[in-house]
Amino acid sequence: MSVRIAQLLTGKLPARKDIDPETIRKQRLAAAMACQIIEEYPRQAGKDWSIYRHIRGVMLADEVGGGKTFEALAVVARTFLNATKRSPKKRFRVLILAAPAIRSKWEWVGDPLPDPGAAGKQQDRCDLERFIQQTRISPRDAARLRKFFATARGGNVVTSSKRWADVFGRPRQQGIYITGFGTLPKTRGSGRKARFVQGGRKFTGNFFDLIIADEAHAVKSGHKEDERSNDKAISNTAVRKIHALMESQPRARLLMLTATPFQNHIKELIHLITLNEKHHAEDVSLAKILDKGLHRMQHEVDRLVSKQGMDIGSVEALQRKFDHDINLLLADDPNIAKVSRPAPLRINGNRNGLDDLLRDIMVRNSKRKLPQQLVELNLTEPQRLEYLLARDLVPLIDEDSGKGMYQVRLSQLVSSQDSFTARLSRSRKARFERLQEAISGERSFFNAKLDALVRLLQQEKPDKKRVVTVFCRFIPTIQWLEAKLKERYPADHIRRLDGATRVKDRKPVLLELEELNRRKSKLPIVFLVSQVGNEGLDFDRFSDTIIHFDGHYNPAVMDQRNGRIYRGENLQDIDRLRVLQFVYKDTYDERIKFIEHSKSKLKDFYLGDGALDQVYQRAADMAVDEENRF
Repeated sequence: MSVRIAQLLTGKLPARKDIDPETIRKQRLAAAMACQIIEEYPRQAGKDWSIYRHIRGVMLADEVGGGKTFEALAVVARTFLNATKRSPKKRFRVLILAAPAIRSKWEWVGDPLPDPGAAGKQQDRCDLERFIQQTRISPRDAARLRKFFATARGGNVVTSSKRWADVFGRPRQQGIYITGFGTLPKTRGSGRKARFVQGGRKFTGNFFDLIIADEAHAVKSGHKEDERSNDKAISNTAVRKIHALMESQPRARLLMLTATPFQNHIKELIHLITLNEKHHAEDVSLAKILDKGLHRMQHEVDRLVSKQGMDIGSVEALQRKFDHDINLLLADDPNIAKVSRPAPLRINGNRNGLDDLLRDIMVRNSKRKLPQQLVELNLTEPQRLEYLLARDLVPLIDEDSGKGMYQVRLSQLVSSQDSFTARLSRSRKARFERLQEAISGERSFFNAKLDALVRLLQQEKPDKKRVVTVFCRFIPTIQWLEAKLKERYPADHIRRLDGATRVKDRKPVLLELEELNRRKSKLPIVFLVSQVGNEGLDFDRFSDTIIHFDGHYNPAVMDQRNGRIYRGENLQDIDRLRVLQFVYKDTYDERIKFIEHSKSKLKDFYLGDGALDQVYQRAADMAVDEENRF
């Protein structure tokens, strides 16, 4: 085989010389680890490897902007070229699950487009082509990959459940198929008992060889702590469909891409882990060991935090259980024998900790955290009184639905007046209008963030990247902000991207911003973005500044926002990047930030790892060893 793992994934040159370590991209090592987990671990039949026997998938849980798409393409390329090296026409089919907003990065889009404003240059045609161009493989295998990737278009992009009949009726022997959860057939049952409803449009079993779930956090909420419990299972459409899909494709391997393995609690992480093993796995399965270990760890953390005093000995004991030996966590569980990872995997001082077992099913690349500056806004006494009186108008129960919406309403209150009043009842709105009559609009606390934004824009100096990206959580806020800014700046300098922007029109908006960025002007360009801009879009070519006009409880949402500029070109000079968040002091804004910070610490505790580089080095060594066996 002309394509070796070391060449394709770990940065080794054909002449057996190492590339300068500074140029070796961690994403290639992460892909090497993923290939080992889904291909090598289940094949090891020895006693030491028994807990890996039922693995069928792996998570690539990189930070936002860490290159998950290229890692996934490296896995696809590696498995495709290996599977077809002796029989070039052997069956190999890949299913990619991607939301419409991010589907385009997986599609083969044909000839490259002219790069506006750059004479003689062309835009990269798509991530698939860019991957081939940047991977050191032979021209022969590059041609094979291009032919294979080129199937990711036309009839292979399934946008309706009715199209599956055509797919299965005229199947390709080799090809990439792209769809979303919404276009998979309907299901019956919940959780692991979910199955596709066959009806008149049968979903063919064992059709795919590899399944890639992009932004896999869409399915993370389906875990149920105790399958024997009578409690109703946590479930949703995506959860049911991923279970039904994997049940219908028992021989397919699964690759889950997510920057957010969990957002709120460890149950979400456990659920994603369980999806990567066969449903009938016995008690010694890796997923079940991690399930018990994570719950026990959470119990230990809660017990430690609840103590009146926290001595260093207790903290060190907790660290040993997490970093060195999982058996210290599971010693009193009669259903689990002593857990011992295979000798080739026991590195970092022969460690056998819970975090080591997590890495045996979840591969992560970590980036340096972007420093975030809080812009604290002090309210005047009249503004503070206005805030408190408005806060008292927030109902504990939503008057229309009868559901508790207290936190959302308070979040809207510290976002904008338009957002706050949009859902107020007639009587409460009348009371609010009487309150506003006593306050001059210009002095209202609702304008404090707008004033701060205008002051910041006035201080902006024209630079290489002059687009200031402003994220807003609520649509009424972004609409109000656009109108107010257009009163102060030329309309040509204000752009908006929200749910009203059609998916096919979103990338043209970015190209237009890139072109505006090239023009010389003394004024910055303001790019107003709602949550639809959190995933699948790259702003690094024209922006290096993000302003969070309002915050979010979920640190994953904030990371996704920051990831729009913390990627690509901007990784070369991250010290120039700026992330600012507006916060009203002594208001609900501070509560939102506190919750986000608390959840972020929880995420970092379970997923942070200072020894990750050693793991990658071991993966590279194992990849080279495997190459020598060909």
